Amino acid sequence: MNLEQLFLDSNSNPFAGKKILFTPISIPQISASYLTTADSYQFVTDANGMISASIVPNNYSVQVSEPLTPVTNYYLTATDTGSFIISGSAPTGSAQIVVFDLQNIVMDYTTVKKLEVSPAWNYPFNFSGSTIVLTATGSIPNITGSLTYDALVPGIYKCDAYGKVITTFHISVPTYSNIFSIDGSWNAKDLRIVKPSKGIPVRVNNADNSYVLTVSSSDARYIQKGGEIDNALTASYASSSVSSSHALFADTASVSTPAAFNGNRPITRDDPDFQGINVGGDTVNDFLDNFFFPFVEATVNINSGTTYYETGSTEDITVNGTITPNTETIFGTGSVYKDGSTWNVIATIPPYPYSFNDIGVSQSHTYYTEIQVSSSLSTIISSSIKHVTFISPFLYGLSSTPGLAGSSLYVAMNEDIAPVGNKSYAFNGTNTYLYFAYPASYPDLQHILDPNLFQVLGSTTQVIAPVVGLSGYTTNYKIYQWQTLADFNGTFQFQF
Repeated sequence: MNLEQLFLDSNSNPFAGKKILFTPISIPQISASYLTTADSYQFVTDANGMISASIVPNNYSVQVSEPLTPVTNYYLTATDTGSFIISGSAPTGSAQIVVFDLQNIVMDYTTVKKLEVSPAWNYPFNFSGSTIVLTATGSIPNITGSLTYDALVPGIYKCDAYGKVITTFHISVPTYSNIFSIDGSWNAKDLRIVKPSKGIPVRVNNADNSYVLTVSSSDARYIQKGGEIDNALTASYASSSVSSSHALFADTASVSTPAAFNGNRPITRDDPDFQGINVGGDTVNDFLDNFFFPFVEATVNINSGTTYYETGSTEDITVNGTITPNTETIFGTGSVYKDGSTWNVIATIPPYPYSFNDIGVSQSHTYYTEIQVSSSLSTIISSSIKHVTFISPFLYGLSSTPGLAGSSLYVAMNEDIAPVGNKSYAFNGTNTYLYFAYPASYPDLQHILDPNLFQVLGSTTQVIAPVVGLSGYTTNYKIYQWQTLADFNGTFQFQF
């Protein structure tokens, strides 16, 4: 008999150049033939995903060549008058358009690089005409976190969004007769199947006819009511509340309660990292959750620390930082404070990074950030403090001119914009005077050590005189000058 079959993926794109293996599963009823059940046919799809070939009437197991995940198999009954498919992955019904708006499904939707959609069921369905091969199909979302599958056969699908972490959810695509939307397509958020975590008890109101619940400890799914499911892997058509931590096959409602466990006691293991910790929990599940997966509060940081600028200068200051949500999901507004007063507001979170500019700063300021979190927004998390400090510089250097002060000293010397503290500088010159000067509000020097670590403070003379710096800013300095012309080569230390 002649065979024609079209092979498409779930976006209706042809499977071109794929090897398709047809293996008889029963002895062919044909005279004068040496075909046995071990004989197989192998065909290759053309550029349009089509196979046109002749095969002996029989029942066949059909396999689409790898790499396809999951591997796609179905069964074909070929007769002299035609053929029909019993598919392991393609249920009866028209293919549907499904739009995935990841903003409504995944927390960090902008990080999703690929969405992989895989059939969650694998059992025979009658399917007439061409087969749509339901393999794991990966697609890349656009910049808004959206993507569309043009042709998904009705059924249950496991969806994996690959971002910072893999977010897994399930959807139940209905048949065309169940579509009531105006544009004839489904939004995945309206088809989402929430998987109960860790087999925790879940209840469904009997009056709620929108979903029927099935629960197993390892594979819990919601199944849309009114659909027909053959060979269901988990509970089938539970019409009343189901709550179970270990239900594998349940046709009626059942309830089981996790065994009691006293986790409200200090850990006694002789380990300094754990001894004495009391994480609490009335069941083993609660205790393990509390120990390994406790709630981690959000944090906020800022480009903190202290930055020094020279008095008399004008600076543009950038204040930026990042909010790290951890396991927190509820955020209010945030405020960036300058000198204790609200300076800028972070109105919407996320996004998590933030940045503000303070232009033309010439005085010292402090900056920090506070964020409202938790359901009541009563919890405040705070960053550390960023300090911007303007100070007069240390001045040091060599000059053949004695008695330098005022603007002459400022122009002739090197600058070190740093807070009070011990200093060391390298000097190299002949027949010259050594100078070291700093604001008069700092204490006197206790030691000056030469490169050989000899005390040479007595070789200098201290005077207090005004020094004119940037923008004409004038302040009194303590000026240490070497008493006589000398040669200098090496590092001198100045200690308070």
